Amino acid sequence: MPKIIAAQGSIPGQTENEGLYIKDNKTWSSPPGGWMAHQSGKWEQISLAGISLQSAVGGPNIFMAGLVFETAKAGESGQLRDQVGGKVGTWKVIGVG
Repeated sequence: MPKIIAAQGSIPGQTENEGLYIKDNKTWSSPPGGWMAHQSGKWEQISLAGISLQSAVGGPNIFMAGLVFETAKAGESGQLRDQVGGKVGTWKVIGVG
């Protein structure tokens, strides 16, 4: 099982991808300055449906449909839903460590 997943997310209307680091201790973080409403928090695996990233202050942030932490591999991708801004984009795993 991975200890960390490095991924990027993109949504329409944003020229820059958002970097995401999803860790095996059920936390995640993102460098400041991107399009996401929150930069850190907890995550939850929702069966095989995907991963829900919750903000550190509580509440939804983004949902990464189809991403399964235990089996994630570089190059995988899927639909990303920005639960704060309402836009639908994509996620891609860049690396697994």
